[in-house]
Amino acid sequence: MLNTLVFAELRRPPESTHGILSAASEVYKKQNFTCDDLGSQTITAEYWGEYTGSCEIEIVVVDNLAPEVNCVGEYDVQLGEDGTASISIDDIDLGSTDNCGVYRTFLSKYNFTTADVGRQLVNLTVVDFSENEGSCQVVVNVKPYFATSGGDCVDSLTVRLGTNGEAVLTARDLYAGDPDGVNFSGEVTFGCEDIGLHEITLQNQTNPDESCTVEVTVVDELNPQARCATNMEVRLDENGRAEISAEDFGSSSTDNCEISNMSLDRSSFTTGDVGEQEVILTVTDASGNEDSCTGTVTVLPYIPPVEEIVCVGSVTLELNANGQASLNLETLFTGGPDSIEFSVDKEDFTCADIGEQTVLLSYTSSEGEGSCEITVVVKDPESYCESTYIVLYPNPSRGQVEILVSPNTVIQRAEVFDMRGRFLFVKEFEQDSDSGNIYNLDLREFQSGVYNVKLITEEGVHLRRAIISGD
Repeated sequence: MLNTLVFAELRRPPESTHGILSAASEVYKKQNFTCDDLGSQTITAEYWGEYTGSCEIEIVVVDNLAPEVNCVGEYDVQLGEDGTASISIDDIDLGSTDNCGVYRTFLSKYNFTTADVGRQLVNLTVVDFSENEGSCQVVVNVKPYFATSGGDCVDSLTVRLGTNGEAVLTARDLYAGDPDGVNFSGEVTFGCEDIGLHEITLQNQTNPDESCTVEVTVVDELNPQARCATNMEVRLDENGRAEISAEDFGSSSTDNCEISNMSLDRSSFTTGDVGEQEVILTVTDASGNEDSCTGTVTVLPYIPPVEEIVCVGSVTLELNANGQASLNLETLFTGGPDSIEFSVDKEDFTCADIGEQTVLLSYTSSEGEGSCEITVVVKDPESYCESTYIVLYPNPSRGQVEILVSPNTVIQRAEVFDMRGRFLFVKEFEQDSDSGNIYNLDLREFQSGVYNVKLITEEGVHLRRAIISGD
């Protein structure tokens, strides 16, 4: 059946004929569509009642149904003397159909050679005129060509795959009589994918009408090679348990064809198993052949995780009466193992360091090594240093800034500009409202960026930069 998609654009009635049309007052001049109508169609709809008129509607007719595809279940093809064979669509198709007709049909593989002997999967694909497609799959049994100049076949034959997963069958292997005076030609190589029963035809070269058929069974009787891991270690978790997988323990195991399963006599361990434990690995291939080996797993006790080393963001130092201060290194970080070595590239500070300084903390432990930067804010709250200083802190900040000045410095006002020199605002400072030598400046209404701060004191003008960060 057809699916129809209708896209209709109605023209607006004249201003004098406003009204609502009911479905019962409409009739379409064409209502039924077939495959012949695929594509865009324009039809006329007439309406009557209080108002009478007509309009055009565009109908897009589409076919979204895929063809129904039918294949034979299996199909046998015999290679010729030249080692080739072909199949056709008629050999595979069992009468595929489509509601609007088939446009084209094709196979995924038409031609076969000696390299294709065995079971081959071939797809039959059918496409209709709307590019919908369907497919089905058939097993094509490609049989080799064998020939002699006369003689009889054996009734049956078993072919055993070798260590490389292959076996070669010749016409001589199929012959039951005395080979003297008989000429043979033809051979085929079987692989792991050919395990199972095959019918092979031996044909008389001098008289093609004479032939015989042999049941050939391809088997894999070689055991896989189980190889256990050496020096495998597993550590118990916080619940005192640990697991290993057969795939990890036997990852070096091999087979001439394919390993289908690997299993262990034990894969779980607890606190009572700490030390060396024997584990037996069993490997089975797709033909049921198996092999085993014994290996050792060393079960290690649980070790609590070491807390990560985290450095502090900043510290504040106050200078003493000598104008000096030193860092306490143990307060600069948290976490890490009990045994850790650490150092900083600057530990002692003086009046010359008043303000913000950046130091590098380096550490080494059993967990590794690393480093981080720490901001050190040096202050002189008791005015031990005679030099004049003006420091913005913190910098960068989220907009709330403190201005730290030397004891004899008085800030009268602060003027703030953006980096383009545009004036933003001014703040007048009243000395009674501020605490000691610390002034507060609120820049939180401004977005992240760099701002110029002009500070006017009794001694003159001082320019500083304030950095606002959203992080």
